Amino acid sequence: MVFRLFGNLGPVRAAIDIWTEGDAYTLQICALAARAHPADGSAVPPVEQARIRAELHRINGELTPIAARFSSTLANSRAPPALC
Repeated sequence: MVFRLFGNLGPVRAAIDIWTEGDAYTLQICALAARAHPADGSAVPPVEQARIRAELHRINGELTPIAARFSSTLANSRAPPALC
């Protein structure tokens, strides 16, 4: 409901766009989790574990500023005008 009512307002639209940008990283993290914990229960070789950790650190480095931008956008937005 909130998205339908306010989704096209400047600050809300900006926050949604930033959130969407972060969604791509969520998909990458899920793929890494599948590699770290194979469905068949097989062990992950140490070299692959190191690659996964390195990739997680890269993602964290890229996602942290996006999360900060999202929070800042919400914090700096004003309440929308009253609807009634």
